[in-house]
Amino acid sequence: MFWKMTTGPHGISVDPSGVTVWVGDRNSPTGTTMSHLQFLDGTHQERVRQEHGDSVLSRAISECHRYVEPTELEQLKSARLEKWRAISEDKTLEGIAAKPDATGSTARTDGDWSVEFNPLERVVIDAYGSTWTAAERCTTKHPSRGSRVLVSGDWLYATGPGVHIIHKTGEPVLSACSIEPAIGINPWGFFHCVHAQNIFRSGARVVVSYSLPASAADRDLRRVIGDNGLVELCPRRGIAARFTTDRFSDRSV
Repeated sequence: MFWKMTTGPHGISVDPSGVTVWVGDRNSPTGTTMSHLQFLDGTHQERVRQEHGDSVLSRAISECHRYVEPTELEQLKSARLEKWRAISEDKTLEGIAAKPDATGSTARTDGDWSVEFNPLERVVIDAYGSTWTAAERCTTKHPSRGSRVLVSGDWLYATGPGVHIIHKTGEPVLSACSIEPAIGINPWGFFHCVHAQNIFRSGARVVVSYSLPASAADRDLRRVIGDNGLVELCPRRGIAARFTTDRFSDRSV
């Protein structure tokens, strides 16, 4: 089933593969494609409303429900909400981010980017993935050149997309990067519904700032974790704690 609507230079279509929004004529359109779940969860809904109006947005949502049952979406939101509620709140995270010993860094120039654990164990991040050049050489697609990374002990922490904890051998212990908010793949919604930003370290503790984009349609989640906040990352426990605060919202990547 294929449905399409155009309003002036703007267009939207829904088909079995997902949702596409674009602008421009048929010879040189510029667009983006997302899954049905992403669109139903709020991604680009406001853009469609502004470009086409409420009636077209409603039709696009109903078309997406051909592929995603409303009950399935609500079950997914409930499971995501319970996952966040289960994370204990810890006010000390704010002190770590306020006075860190170190913060995450990003690539500054073109070409390969080397991050060292020590002179013999490092990871090279290029446009196509990451290559560990330690004794146990391996290649992984995360982190990428667009990531913000920080090394602490034997662990590399990264944001963008999602959140990651990777051992110096290249073995990931946490990799929440899927664009789908599916439980079991990315139960917290990182990268899709929750954007990870900067990384802060104080001693052995590492925290990451996050934000909910304006497009996120899960109002219950916003009430629980706020528009902005912090989470603590731990190699043994994954996301170990959280704290809602707007204090670090202007320090995004």
